[in-house]
Amino acid sequence: MADLSSYDDILNSIDDDNFYSVDGESLPSDLQDWSNSTELEEIDLENLNLSGSDSSWVDPLESAITATSNGSAPVLSTLSQFTAILSQTGIHGPRILKSINLSSRGTKIGSGAQFTVFKDPTFEGEVIKRVNVPLSSKVTQRFAASVDYRLQLRILALEILSLCNPVLRAHPNIASLLAWGFDYPFADMAVPILFMEEALMPLSDFLVVEERSVDVRYQLALDTTNGLEALHNTRIVHGDVKPDNVLVFIGPNEKVPFRAKLSDFGVCIDLEVPDRKFNLSDYRGTPAWLAPEVINGDISRFGTFSPDIMFKFDAYSLALVLLSVFTSDGKPPNLEKAPDQVRDYVMRVFKSQKDIPSEMMMDIRKAILKLLAEDPRSRPLPNQTLLKTNTSVYGSWLSSIQSSPSTNNSTPSGVIDPLYNKGPLFWYRLDESIRRELEMQHALSKEGDAPAFTGDVLLGMAQTITGEKPLYLDRLLTYLSDSAKAGFSPARAIYAQIMEAHAQVLEFSEDVLDDWMVQAAAEGYYFAKPGKLKDKVEEAKAQFRDKGGFCSDPFLAKPDVKAATSRDKCLDWIEQRGCIVDRKGNTLLHAAAAYGAVDTLREILDANKIAIDIKNDNLETALYKAFQAGQGKAVEILLDYGASASCRTLQKISPLHWLFNMPENLIQVIVKRMVEKGADINAMIEPVVKDNSGGFPEKIQILHYPFELPHGTPLHWACCFRNITAIDTLISFGADINAFYHGMDASTTPLALAAYHGDSEIAKHLVSHGAEGALLDSMGRNTLHGITKYLPDRHGYLPHQWHYWIRHGNWDNHLMQLTDLVKILVGAGADLNAKDKGIPL
Repeated sequence: MADLSSYDDILNSIDDDNFYSVDGESLPSDLQDWSNSTELEEIDLENLNLSGSDSSWVDPLESAITATSNGSAPVLSTLSQFTAILSQTGIHGPRILKSINLSSRGTKIGSGAQFTVFKDPTFEGEVIKRVNVPLSSKVTQRFAASVDYRLQLRILALEILSLCNPVLRAHPNIASLLAWGFDYPFADMAVPILFMEEALMPLSDFLVVEERSVDVRYQLALDTTNGLEALHNTRIVHGDVKPDNVLVFIGPNEKVPFRAKLSDFGVCIDLEVPDRKFNLSDYRGTPAWLAPEVINGDISRFGTFSPDIMFKFDAYSLALVLLSVFTSDGKPPNLEKAPDQVRDYVMRVFKSQKDIPSEMMMDIRKAILKLLAEDPRSRPLPNQTLLKTNTSVYGSWLSSIQSSPSTNNSTPSGVIDPLYNKGPLFWYRLDESIRRELEMQHALSKEGDAPAFTGDVLLGMAQTITGEKPLYLDRLLTYLSDSAKAGFSPARAIYAQIMEAHAQVLEFSEDVLDDWMVQAAAEGYYFAKPGKLKDKVEEAKAQFRDKGGFCSDPFLAKPDVKAATSRDKCLDWIEQRGCIVDRKGNTLLHAAAAYGAVDTLREILDANKIAIDIKNDNLETALYKAFQAGQGKAVEILLDYGASASCRTLQKISPLHWLFNMPENLIQVIVKRMVEKGADINAMIEPVVKDNSGGFPEKIQILHYPFELPHGTPLHWACCFRNITAIDTLISFGADINAFYHGMDASTTPLALAAYHGDSEIAKHLVSHGAEGALLDSMGRNTLHGITKYLPDRHGYLPHQWHYWIRHGNWDNHLMQLTDLVKILVGAGADLNAKDKGIPL
């Protein structure tokens, strides 16, 4: 592939019949291998960007999982909707089995109502689940447009979402989905398939085929309990706990020879869904493994029904599974339902188990009896400490669970980690067969012969065909326009600039475009052009902050949490429901900070109900949330009460990184106070770099352009979002104007970032403060190279032309901006004729 090293080359060096591909030279070898796969054509995935009436940005994958778990997903799916789901999950794929399909190479090993399971020697350690469809080559309509196809896409989507909760994805006791793809039993029939990690067998079979030692059974019981605890910690009820839904795998070492993992989440219930009214009938399960009150459909003896009581239903089912594991080889225990007989039965069946040491038997029996309590309110929530024993076998199991996540559930070789299957890279590497099918279905939808497309997919399609020169232009603009018409705010925000950049007549009135821009600003879009909308845009930014700003936590979708952030309700909430408000470990203090509820902050802190520096699962404090939301007054209150200014997240993002989102009149005083209290003005992000990443760091994604945030220091973020006040303030308090990204080189200074974006104004401002333009990166490149050199590992996967279209607009302005930028960089010491592998111009 040619080196795409200039703005013109990005378009001109691509053959007419090809779609845009990431520059092979810019990608490390691992990603080049994925890009250049021939027999198994594969893509990466992108994040689903949602835009609703609420200005806050709630994690879209969590929203989709919640909708699916609770039965509110549509009955049928389309390839457009399916692609949107895949773009959320980060799951590897698609693997296209076309030249050699499952019929010619796979071995059928099982089947069910929805899937047939195959083994294929190419995919060692994996099984392939193919959705069941009528396999006939004689069809009267295109298979991809049929009801059968749409129904099977929905089945596949339900299975994918049930396995893709971000918290559970790498858990050692939750079954893993590895990849997705299409099998081609006929040349024009793409049947969806899933690639799962291969289990030995279900627990129910594992306990029957041969006698298992008590140590093995004990560790499998611990695994099952630990998996269920993890599920509950995410506020998800399993709903059908039984040995058939526990898979057994080879264990991590000789002391833990087997590993059990929960599977089959088709009837899960997500209790995080806002405003959902649950009832007893929502809990389904299998009769032989259900609690008595569920079978009877009556819980009135134990008080009124509340959704959280369903966790206790799972607890009873777990007790039956444990009884089965230790006393009946995976079969349902013949447990008498009369409460006064339960204890006698448990004592009797355990007494006959001669191989269980007495001390272990006593601890396990005690735990099971607690879980079998007649009153569900008295049952403990499942957790592995219930089964804790003072034995070496427990110590070995605990050590294996507490080892690093990469050891417990590492991404298999050749499979891209889900962290990297998101962002613009998804669309630029979209498999050509899927892209063409999407385009064909889009054409049919415009004629009224197929369902309408979602706006996020249309914008993604516009990115996909960016480099398909010279045929891309009409389709790119069509998809962008249709995405805007579909109501997708990120497309609406950039519509006018991209149309102007291509000298196109706008389809919409100026008033409509103004409304779109204001709406985008209310969702965190920071690139509205100054002018008559300035006051409205500032009001919209204030609305954005009031609804949580750049926070994307589940509590933002919960009206009861918002209501509880009022001063007169907060203490009652904590007293009745505790301080935690969502599955990510946020407290009511975090929520109050995000909403800027300063009176509530004072009320909670004065009452000493929540520690001021309490952290959520990502190590974010209330002060961090206040910065992320842009709540300046909340920041000041929290600092008054002694909040730590040096807090950092797991990725080492500091509160000051979000300084650009603060009201400008508060920036100076906030930075002064933060530095006085110990904040690091040069706090450096240390992004996650997973094993199967080719060295690429994880990207930080947001709803609107630029879609991915830079790494680096607070100064990098202030420059990216063109906040002059924040830039000047940070520099005045000692920010390193020539700082590199963590582990990177001079191609990542704030000036290099401005050059990459083509931002002459920010470049000029940085140079006036002493930024060096002559610094060379590890390849001998200076800041001039950054104008044209594609550096996705540093500055994201969005190519230069998109930055230029959005930031510069029309061609004349683009030429003026780049000319000014070159002069500024040369004036700052950059050598116009410097060479690495080529010359800058």
